[in-house]
Amino acid sequence: MKKYSNISSIKTEDKSTWSDKTFLTFDMDWAHDEVIEDTLNIINSHGVCSTWFVTHKSLLLTQMANNDNIELGIHPNFNKILDGSNYQNNANSRKIIEDALKLVGNCNSVRSHSLTQSEKLLDEFQSFGITHICNLYIPLSANIELKPFKIWDGIIIVPHYWQDNVELKLYNSKRNNFLHINNFKVLNFHPIHIYLNTENLERYESTRQFHNSPKELIKYRFKGNGVRTKLLNILNENKQ
Repeated sequence: MKKYSNISSIKTEDKSTWSDKTFLTFDMDWAHDEVIEDTLNIINSHGVCSTWFVTHKSLLLTQMANNDNIELGIHPNFNKILDGSNYQNNANSRKIIEDALKLVGNCNSVRSHSLTQSEKLLDEFQSFGITHICNLYIPLSANIELKPFKIWDGIIIVPHYWQDNVELKLYNSKRNNFLHINNFKVLNFHPIHIYLNTENLERYESTRQFHNSPKELIKYRFKGNGVRTKLLNILNENKQ
């Protein structure tokens, strides 16, 4: 039985679709194609399933869509309508979801940028045929055993307890323990942090000017234990 799977394969009533499995998820977050490809190469070299939440057009999307191990979902950004910066463009949540879906076509999974969620958004996601919502973050330190669950209209909530950028904020003393949890693991990575092997947010923030210049950015990759080594440890310790 495969230890890795895609988010949309989860059926809450069938534990075999999620129990004792690892779900590797990646938020593209407008990363440069070379940065995304770097993560893709790692995942493909291990032959594992993964779910990618797409933010923008990329030459890699066709390749990813044709890879049976890869599921594409959407990563809509509602921040500009929340902070008023897009007010004059009359943006609304449905238009943002529609635009996101144009990038990937029909899909079943979503994770909002910044994990933005509301009752209204849940209904709108469902109206577009999206069934699996990945906006619920509960840190490992909460000591809550996570599992997927249904709410109304068959919507499936898929919680996660590890997210690289948030982990860098928490400096959680339990950050390494999840490798030995044998139940349900959903992990949220960002290609930019994998490329940089980010160990703290200062490295990420101080290199912003190079985020679209991979050949320059690679010079700032951390050589110790960071997000990249975390991913590699997971893949090596949790082989199919």
